[in-house]
Amino acid sequence: VRNMLLEVDYHHEASNAQEFERRHAFLGFVRVPKFLLQYSGPQGTARVLTMEWIAGRRISDLPRKLGRQAVQMAVQACVVQLLLTGNVHADPHEGNLLFTDEGQLAFLDFGLMDTVEPKIMEGFADGIQGVVSGDWRRVTQAMQTVGFVSTPVQKLIDPSSRDPLYKECGFEEVVDAVARQMKDQDGGESRFSAMASGLEKLSWTYLMLTPSYIVLITRTFMTLEGLAEKVDPDFNIYTAALPIAVRRALSPRTKAARQAMRETVLAEGGKLRWERLEALLAGDDGSGETANAAAAPEGSLRAAWKAEPSPGGLTSAAAGGSSEEKIEGFDVMGGLLGSPDGAALRRIAYDLDVEASVKFLASQGGRSWRRRAAAFFKESFRFRKPSLVSARVGAKTAAATELPLEQQRWRLRERQMLRFMLARYWQRLVGSSGLVGAIFCSCLLGGVIGRIVARAAFLALISAVVSWRRSIWPLKGKAP
Repeated sequence: VRNMLLEVDYHHEASNAQEFERRHAFLGFVRVPKFLLQYSGPQGTARVLTMEWIAGRRISDLPRKLGRQAVQMAVQACVVQLLLTGNVHADPHEGNLLFTDEGQLAFLDFGLMDTVEPKIMEGFADGIQGVVSGDWRRVTQAMQTVGFVSTPVQKLIDPSSRDPLYKECGFEEVVDAVARQMKDQDGGESRFSAMASGLEKLSWTYLMLTPSYIVLITRTFMTLEGLAEKVDPDFNIYTAALPIAVRRALSPRTKAARQAMRETVLAEGGKLRWERLEALLAGDDGSGETANAAAAPEGSLRAAWKAEPSPGGLTSAAAGGSSEEKIEGFDVMGGLLGSPDGAALRRIAYDLDVEASVKFLASQGGRSWRRRAAAFFKESFRFRKPSLVSARVGAKTAAATELPLEQQRWRLRERQMLRFMLARYWQRLVGSSGLVGAIFCSCLLGGVIGRIVARAAFLALISAVVSWRRSIWPLKGKAP
C-alpha cells in the first residue's frame, strides 16, 4: 500500500528521476526527462506531473543496426543499476524506454524504484562471472551470498507432503544438481529465462528463497532478454553483462570482498600473485574450467586478455560483424582509480612492490603479460581513413561521444593519483635500492613500456592494412 501511494506522489517520482539521472550520468547515454515544477501542482497535493517532451522511438520500431545499439545501451544501463549503483528502475519494459533522435536512451516512469545493497551486487556479479566461465560451484556460492539458496543447504524430505519438511544436506550435492540442471536445460548456460526455469525445478527439491531483490533482478533480466530477442536472437545476456561484473569485482564495497580481493592479488610484502591474477583475468578462478574467449563481449577485459592477437590484429571476440555495425562496449577500467569505487584498487596499487613487478615484466616470465598488454592497448592507435559515413555522422554525434562531466572528473583524479603513486614508488626505490638502483629500475620499466607500445602500434597498423584490403576487395571484384 505504501508503494502504491508513493507511485501517485508526483513530486516523489520527480525526485526519483533526478536521483536516477545523477547516479547514471557517468554512462553518457542515459537521458531522463526534466521535471517542470512550474507546470505541476504543489508538493503533497499535485494531481499532474509535467515533464519535458523527448523525441524518440521504441526499440521494436528501430532498424536492425540501431536496434542492436539500443538493446546494448539498455542492457548496460540496467546491469549498471543492478551491479554498480544499486539505484534501480523497477519497471524497464519497452514502454518506458525510448531511443532518442540524439542517439541516447531515455528512461520514463520513475514511480517505482528499488535499491540493491552492496553485498547483493557483489554476489550477483560473482554469479555472472561463474556462469560465463562454467563454474557452477561459484554460481551456487553466489546464490548463497544473495540469499537465494539457504545456508546451510536444506533438502526436501518428502515432495508429496502437504507440509514441507527439510533436512540439511551437503553443499557439493547442490553444486552438482545445479550443474546438471543448467546443462540439461535448453539455453540454461546462455539465457537467464532458461536458468530461472531450471532453478524453479530445483526448488521442488531444495529450499530456495525469493527476497524482493531476487524478484527484481529476475524481472529485469527477463525483460531485457525479451527486448533483445526482437533484434538479435543469439543475444547472450551473461556475456553482455560480464564487463560490468568485472568492474564490480574490481571495486568491492564490503569489507569481506575488499579483503578477498587483496588476498587474491597481493602476497606478503606487496608482491603480485601473477598466477592468481592471470587466472582471475582468464575466468578460471582456480576451477580449471575456462570459458571460450569468443563468448566474451567486445571491449571486455576478459576478451582482451584471453583472445590471442592474430596477424591481422583481430580477435575472435572482435571479429564478428562489419566495422559499421560494431558498438562501443563498456569501459571496464575507465576512470576507476579516480572514482569512489576505486578505493580498494588504489590501496592495492599503493602497497605494490613496484621493483619486483618491473623485474617480472621485463623477464621471460612476463612475456605473455607484455603481449596481452599490447593487444589490450592496440585500439589506442587508430590508422584509419575516415569514411563518408563517419564524416557525415561525426558532427551530429560529437556531443554524444564526449565524456560525461563525472567521468571527466574521475579521469582527472585518476591522473592525479597516478602521478602521486609514481612519486611514491620513486621514493621507495631510492630508499630501498639507492639512487642508482632506482634509475636502473626506471630504465627497465621504460624498456617494458617501449616494447608494449611498439607491439601495440604494430598490431594496430597490421589490423588497419587488413581492414583496408578487405574494404577494396569488392571494388576490385576479387581478392588479390
